[in-house]
Amino acid sequence: MAHDQVTRETETAEATPGRRARPRTAWPRVDAVLVGAVLLWLLGLAVAVVVPALIVPPQGGMASMETTPSEVGAAFAVTLLGIAIFTGASLWLYRHSRNSAVLVIGLIPAVSIGSGAIILTATLLAS
Repeated sequence: MAHDQVTRETETAEATPGRRARPRTAWPRVDAVLVGAVLLWLLGLAVAVVVPALIVPPQGGMASMETTPSEVGAAFAVTLLGIAIFTGASLWLYRHSRNSAVLVIGLIPAVSIGSGAIILTATLLAS
């Protein structure tokens, strides 16, 4: 009987003019803060990945062995700067939206790019 009662209530709600059977869908609103934070995140990601590759260009799968320690240090510093930019953007967006997925999108690439930069820097300086 409970199933029949729920069915009747649903049919009544759908049949009643002016009432909705389902609540309205709350579509996300894109505002300037969201667009700015995403653009800042993309800028930080480009700084962390592309700019160090321009400083120490890869050759044949390995970085060039003719690089100086100062070039390797500069590439590592730029990587850390890019990580700081996109992590800051994701923290800023988290404070604005209170969505924990934004922290995941910001912190997981920071850890992976940072650990990769440490490994590559140690490899280049050891050779």
